[in-house]
Amino acid sequence: MRGLGKGAVNASGLGAPDKATVDGLVAAFASQAAKAAKWSVEQRPQRGAGGGLVTVSIMRELPSSAAAGRPGDIEAAMYRLVLTCNVDARQGAMQLAWSPLPKEGQLAVAVDGKPATMYTVAGKERMGNGTSVVTGPAAFVFARFKSGDSRIELPKRTLTVSELFAGETVSFPFDELDDATRNALSACFR
Repeated sequence: MRGLGKGAVNASGLGAPDKATVDGLVAAFASQAAKAAKWSVEQRPQRGAGGGLVTVSIMRELPSSAAAGRPGDIEAAMYRLVLTCNVDARQGAMQLAWSPLPKEGQLAVAVDGKPATMYTVAGKERMGNGTSVVTGPAAFVFARFKSGDSRIELPKRTLTVSELFAGETVSFPFDELDDATRNALSACFR
């Protein structure tokens, strides 16, 4: 871990941890990072309700690309897809978040190889770190379902996102969702 001798690690004045501690920390971070590329499933019961809230998410990382409007030395592009379903209220949503740069523009979303649906990503958001900086968006809800609406289609194989950043396409593997998770999401997704 280059740079361990700088910044917050040494802010206490106690110095950097020993090699075994650093190695353990690196191993723990690597383990958690490896799991981010697989579906994360969280089911939380809600007070006074039966089905509760189901949240599933997955992250994809793409190499940085100057052709995508990103400086060549900036960190890799990361995309996280999050699906939420309030089973009892029958309300659900699909949200895409990206990093490290905010972006407005067009977003194409294709389900299982069907023609893409185009969305316009617009607006401003305030940074959450207490500063007064306002930037373009870094997340977008492209599907929302409320009881009585037509349920959102849950892809069988893939959901592919493109066109937000030129030259970047990212696919999310819905065929890797297990049957129990699909069943839990069925209150909000078809």
